[in-house]
Amino acid sequence: MKTPLTILDKSILKNNIYTMQTLLNQHSKLLMPMMKTHKSTSIAKMQMAAGCYGFLCGTIDECVAAFSINAYNIMYAYPVSNSENLNILSKLSKHCNMMLRTDSYECADLAQIIAKKNKTCFEMSVIVDSGLHRFGMDAYNAAKLAVYINKLENIKFIGFSTHPGHVYANTADQVIHIAKEECECLRLARLYASNNGVECKYITSGSTPTIRHAISDDIINVFHPGNYVFNDYIQMVLGSAQETDCALYVMASVISNPAEGVFIIDAGAKCLGLDKGAHGNTAIKGYGYIIKHPDAVITSLSEEVGIINAGKEEFKIGDIVRIIPNHSCSTANLTSRLYCSQDGNISDEYIKTDIRGSSYNFKV
Repeated sequence: MKTPLTILDKSILKNNIYTMQTLLNQHSKLLMPMMKTHKSTSIAKMQMAAGCYGFLCGTIDECVAAFSINAYNIMYAYPVSNSENLNILSKLSKHCNMMLRTDSYECADLAQIIAKKNKTCFEMSVIVDSGLHRFGMDAYNAAKLAVYINKLENIKFIGFSTHPGHVYANTADQVIHIAKEECECLRLARLYASNNGVECKYITSGSTPTIRHAISDDIINVFHPGNYVFNDYIQMVLGSAQETDCALYVMASVISNPAEGVFIIDAGAKCLGLDKGAHGNTAIKGYGYIIKHPDAVITSLSEEVGIINAGKEEFKIGDIVRIIPNHSCSTANLTSRLYCSQDGNISDEYIKTDIRGSSYNFKV
């Protein structure tokens, strides 16, 4: 078989989808998984078949793709400040439940203008900062914005959203604490809004590491994990997945042995990606976890090759290694095809990552 190749174990993928959906069902919560992890309408259809409520989307293309496979509940994750983007989403809103997020009065006002012009309505949640310090407001100011949005004609305020993405820069012993903060900031925002006569339909949040700790709290009723479909090395480091839960891996050949204990493989940054977790994590060693070789470290990547410091592990030229990426979302986005394996047997079947970049071709 040719290398490098990005492989998707369908048995593990299906089990991951089923396990997460079952967890949400058991707690009477809604699952709207983040679509950016897999960038695939085929995998999204599998999530829909399992019972997900809709999708959280990271790009306008993903929103259109979700609509094209008949998803009704679609939430765009980030504030929109571009009129053309809002025009596209307003077209969707006439046929589905199109939910926006914001952390500013400016974006709310622009959405109101576009919705009114196009004779439609957006639903909108306000983003609360739970510690990532990327998007969002503190609970008090988020509630003030909610009161403002609640008075707009073509915008329906629906609740509050957050993303505890800073969990990816922490260690396993911090996950529970971050999950508690995730819930508490949303609880405060809902309380402040309620005190001002504004009620919430949805309180939404989610990350794969925190969900199992936050799900028993009654504050969040919609969860948005994404990485759970594949899992990866950082999920292993954070204790939210085992090696056997990782559905995505890269196969590479050992092509050179330039020095004792040093080996070069034919997979580089264009296969594995250069990040060490979504927001960086010092607990991650190297650029991927080599299955059956836990002491070996991929110390550097150029575009098409990687260097392994073997440590106590043994390799020889011609060996094929399997590598669980640090961040499977990035790895999936670096290929057009995820070749399928079932029970360890790799076939010619593949799943397209058909929503990468501007590759999705569907007109609203």
